[in-house]
Amino acid sequence: MKKILIILSVFLFSNLCKAQSEIETLEKMYNMVQNDRERESKAKDLVMSYYYGTKDKVREKSDKLTQEEYNNLNSYQTRYWSQITNAIRDYYGSSYSKFYSQKKEFLEKYREDVLDKLYKYIYD
Repeated sequence: MKKILIILSVFLFSNLCKAQSEIETLEKMYNMVQNDRERESKAKDLVMSYYYGTKDKVREKSDKLTQEEYNNLNSYQTRYWSQITNAIRDYYGSSYSKFYSQKKEFLEKYREDVLDKLYKYIYD
């Protein structure tokens, strides 16, 4: 009887250790997923800040544009931004963090090109 209790105790202790190890693994996986979500959310905010910041600058200066210039600039900006969102979706698996880490200069070029076009309309 004593041997059975010892064997049973060892078996239960072994299962308890295995369960504890599995719980720790699941906790680590959960934390990794949460970190990925947080990183993705921050990257999306950064990417979108280029869009909204540029759009706000155009709106801010829109009173200096004719309706045709504003429409042309808005169309240009929309087409350009569409290229960015298509790239994020098609080449980066909808991962804003991958896109931002690898193509930040594309976002800067977007902002620069749109604002250059805006200032060209205003000052030429």
